[in-house]
Order: sequence, then C-alpha cells, then structure tokens
Amino acid sequence: MVINKQSVQNHNQAKNLKEDFMKKNFIVFLVLLFLIIGNIGVFAGGGSETTTKEEPVEFEFWVSQTQSERMAVIKVLAETYMAINPDVTIMVIGVDENELPRTCRQ
Repeated sequence: MVINKQSVQNHNQAKNLKEDFMKKNFIVFLVLLFLIIGNIGVFAGGGSETTTKEEPVEFEFWVSQTQSERMAVIKVLAETYMAINPDVTIMVIGVDENELPRTCRQ
C-alpha cells in the first residue's frame, strides 16, 4: 500500500466531514431535546385554564454523551434552562452505553 500526500489529504477531509456531521447532529439533538423539555409544562398542565402556583419539578436526564466536552455543553444547557425556569431541577447523569441495560434494571 502506497501512502502519498493526496491519500492523507483525502483521509483528513473525510475525517473532518465526519466530525462536522457529528457536531451538527449533536447540536440538533440538543435543540430538539430542550424544545421537548420546554413543552413538558404545557402537556403536564392538562389544559387547565386556572392559574395556580406550579410545584417544583425534579428529574434525571440520562445521557450517553459522556465525553467531557459534550457533558459540559449539556450541563450548561440544563443550567440555563433551570435559570429560566426556577421551579425545575435537572440532574444530568452520564451513563455509558454499555452500562445502560444494567443501570435501567437497578
């Protein structure tokens, strides 16, 4: 096998495209996630027309994105959401994909 400058450049371009694709998908995932989380209150209220004081809500958000950079982004997004919605507490928990079945059983 001959490795030349062109094959190295092609490999690097393919690697960069894959990384860009993964980053874009991750960002889309996070945006969709927080849109869903933002609408939980709408569906949880059951369409009640009376205004009542909302009770505090706490939940665990399990993520398989356990890499430190991705966890940091998810935690910042969760903290931002909690700052906007003080009655909501989000506990971000990183779960390794290989450990997920075992963790769910506990």
